[in-house]
Amino acid sequence: MRIIAGPRCSGKTTALIQESAETGVPIIAPSMAMANYIKMIAKEQGMDIPEPMSINKIVNKGGRPGEYLIDEVEMCLRQLGINPIAVTMWDGSDAKAREW
Repeated sequence: MRIIAGPRCSGKTTALIQESAETGVPIIAPSMAMANYIKMIAKEQGMDIPEPMSINKIVNKGGRPGEYLIDEVEMCLRQLGINPIAVTMWDGSDAKAREW
């Protein structure tokens, strides 16, 4: 798992759009409005990506297992009623803990 971090308007979503276009992995957004925005940006950039989905659509429709790119992960968690205080994750590549 990779983490793309940066301030607003720094290219995080654009990086996900590029990865989605290259890999065919769909993007999950916190809302349908944000999913539609991602679709619009991809079209403006001439990139062909799978249909972006909202986190609620995945949960309510029994989303299929597989790989997803997640835009605004904290907002997605909040949509599910989860208010994260701290998050841990491990990509298996380094045994040392780091704080972001």
